[in-house]
Order: sequence, then C-alpha cells, then structure tokens
Amino acid sequence: MDDVAQAAGVDPKTVQRWVNGRVPHARHRWAIAQLLDMREEDLWDLQELSKQPSLEIIMPYSHSTYQSSSLHMEQKPSIEYTEEKSLSSLPKPDLEMLMKSRRQILKEMLSTACVAFALSPSAFPLQNIGERLGSIASHPSSIDTEALDDLGAITNHYWKLSTNVSLDILSGVAGHFTTITQLLRESHPLSIYERLCVLASRNAQLMGKTFHDIREYDLAWEYYKFSLKAAKEARNPDLWAAGAGRIALLLIYWGQSEQALPLLHEAQRQELHNQRLRSWLFAIEAEIQAMMGDADVCLCCLEESKNAVLPVSLADDKYGTGFNLSRASGYEGSCFVRLRQPERAMPALKEAFEQCDPASLRRRSTLLADMGTVHAQLGDVQTACSYILQALDVTEQTKSLIVLQRIYKGRKELHPWKESNEVKNLDDRVGGLLVTLTKLKEQVY
Repeated sequence: MDDVAQAAGVDPKTVQRWVNGRVPHARHRWAIAQLLDMREEDLWDLQELSKQPSLEIIMPYSHSTYQSSSLHMEQKPSIEYTEEKSLSSLPKPDLEMLMKSRRQILKEMLSTACVAFALSPSAFPLQNIGERLGSIASHPSSIDTEALDDLGAITNHYWKLSTNVSLDILSGVAGHFTTITQLLRESHPLSIYERLCVLASRNAQLMGKTFHDIREYDLAWEYYKFSLKAAKEARNPDLWAAGAGRIALLLIYWGQSEQALPLLHEAQRQELHNQRLRSWLFAIEAEIQAMMGDADVCLCCLEESKNAVLPVSLADDKYGTGFNLSRASGYEGSCFVRLRQPERAMPALKEAFEQCDPASLRRRSTLLADMGTVHAQLGDVQTACSYILQALDVTEQTKSLIVLQRIYKGRKELHPWKESNEVKNLDDRVGGLLVTLTKLKEQVY
C-alpha cells in the first residue's frame, strides 16, 4: 500500500479508500497501472469512467491550485439536447451501431496521438519534461521550417473552411491531424518540437470544434483535452486559453456551463498577447453568467469584453475566435435573450447582423435564430417563425446540428402557440432538417 501511495503521490489513507471501492482520478490511475505493469482497463471499468470528464487534468501551469470538488464533474452530460429536451421526440435515426466503428477509429487515432507526449488520452505522464525535451533536442529529425510552414498553411485553410462547414471537412482534418501527430513521435530540436505541438493543438481544437458542431460532445471533449496538453507542451498560453474558451462553449451546450468558470478564470489570468482572445473569453463568461441569472456579473463581463480596441479585420485572429464587433454585439444579444430581456436583446442582435460578414453563413443563421427567439419571447409568433425559417434555410447549407439546437430554442419559446399553423409548419421543417442532417452525418462520420 505504501508503494502505491508513493507512486501516486497520495496519502496511504487515500489508497485505502481506493481499495474500498473508490475509483482514483485519471492521473493516479495512470501511475498505479505503470507500477503494477497492467492496463487501466484491467484494473477499472473504463467504459463508465470515460463518461466522467474532469477539469483537473486540463488546468494549466498552476492547476494544483484547483483541488475543489466543484471542478470534478461526477457525470458526463448527455449528448442529447440539453436545454431543448423535447426535441428528442422528433424523428431521429438510431445511429448507435452505425457510429460505433467510426467512433472507435477516432478514439484510437487520439490515443495514438497521445503517445507523442507519452500520454494516455486522460492522464499526464510522470516523466520529467526537461529530460524528455533534452533527449528530443539531441536527436534531430529531417523536418524543416519550410515543411512546418506548409503544414501551417494547410491548417489555416481548414480553419477558414470551418467557418461554414463541419461534416464536409472532417475526413481531411482527421488525416492532417494524424500526419502532424505522427511527426511528433520522432525526435526534433526544441524549436521544431514546439511548432509541431502548436500545430497539433490547433488541429485538435479544430477536430473538437467539428465534433461540437455535429453534437458529438464526448469526442469534442477528448480532442479539446489533447489540445490543451499540446498547447502546454508548446509553452503557448494564448493557444491554451483558446482551447479553454472552446471547452467553455462546449460545456454551455452540454448543460454544464458553471463547470467552465474556473477554467475561464484561469485563462483570463494568463499573460495573453492577443487582446482579441481576452475579449472573447470575457464574452463567453458573460453568457454563462446570464445563464446563471446573474445580470450584474454578466454586464461587467460584457464591459470587460469591450475594453480592447479590436481591428475590423480578422487577419490577426490566428486562434479562430471570430471575435469582432459583430460577434461582440451577438454575445450581448444572446446574454439578454438568456436573461429574458428581449427589448434589450433585439438592438444588439440587429447590430450584430448588420455588421456580420455576408459570407459567414453559420454566424448569420445563429443570429437569425436568436432574433426569432426574441420575437417569440415578445409574443410575435409570425415574425418569430419568419426569422427561424430563415435560419433553417441557411442551416440547410451549413449542415450545423448546433445551430439547429439554437433554432429549437426559439421553437421552445413558441410552445404556447404550438397549435397555430405557423408553428406546425415550423415543426415540420425542423423535424425534416434534423432527419436530413442526421443521415448526412451517417454517411460522412
């Protein structure tokens, strides 16, 4: 028992609790498995453990500060719609068997990628990072800066495409991610290694963003975790903060928004070079505070998000936040929607829509859905349905299940008028598009 306690870095009393049936945290499971020369899955039921994400393993450089049990989610949120549970009553093909092999391939791909850092997908290694980096520096590989530039250009291209599509780029992004992580398994000088880690993190974030958009939340979670580990390896706090922001957005849709606050606060405390990134993080927190009903803190966060003077162009937005004047107004409008203050939400949303790039289809569909929600809150059924139908038209092009979830939020507000012809027509369109997008997901994913 003492050997186990020493290997895991815990008190023997903690080991005794494990013996009595308590399951260790991920980093402790890894250490025990190494000590016993056994696989984690042979020691614990990881099928259930994989459904219990914990923020403790993705906190950054000072994560030991965060030991509060409030950071450890006891149960993984449902992959079904969280706020709009009644949407599950609409026709939906059963994908469980169809998705199983594809999901396994994607998880195995991530497990292989984690080997580059001597990691399992859910635990940090105990190996000394300085020793490993020294070893890498003494065994350079043939990859050069020109090749890295080419890989970066491909990454930038996929990020640009991801503005409006997800399903259509999944295979390409997955292949590119595999290429980068395979390169990471070779020995490199420190400068090359860190650039590869940046590319791995950015592509893992893009994989997570893609899975988020098609509502594969558990896979998004795993790739986001990897992205934070890679950003930490690259010693890049801006990239780490970008990943933290994406996890916060994932948790909002996953029904665990409060769990994102410690992560967001840690990201905000980093010495960030990109001010657009800091503004985006405060805007995300504002939306979470609105969901929690704390209007005062929400407004303070919105003010913080407006403090930086941001260029109109997104040319410097290398972390893919998309945060500009339009997005800032959109967050403000969304906050007032969640606070049920439609009179304040509508001007902000209209301003966001007017400033939105016409080519940003997915963003425009989100704003249209939110404007429909506002009119539904005001009791204007006809106008609400008109906006939501416009959002559906655009979503047919972008194939975004997340925007469809946003659309149903407006439909939920229309429940008192569910027997009206306008709402019945809307239900037909929503149900039909859900079935169409799910079938497309079958074919591509």
